[in-house]
Amino acid sequence: MSKDQAIGGLICLIMVAIAAFYVYAIYQAFMSPPNLKLLKWGIGVPVVLAMFVLIGIGFWLGYEMATTPAPKPLEPEKPAAPASEEEKKE
Repeated sequence: MSKDQAIGGLICLIMVAIAAFYVYAIYQAFMSPPNLKLLKWGIGVPVVLAMFVLIGIGFWLGYEMATTPAPKPLEPEKPAAPASEEEKKE
């Protein structure tokens, strides 16, 4: 496993942890006393959806990094063959 793949896996784990914490925090906020319950839903739902879109994008980037094979190292260019006598005359 290359360094990039390890970082990608770590990004995936971090995004899952953030999502779990966010769900817990939103659950706690919505279970609080019922004053302004409609306002909580009106603001909370779009914010939660936007947050999960961002978490999903982060997870996708981490997944792509974790599953993409490492690139092959570049081979150095071979020096060009010396010019022949005929080419030198021209």
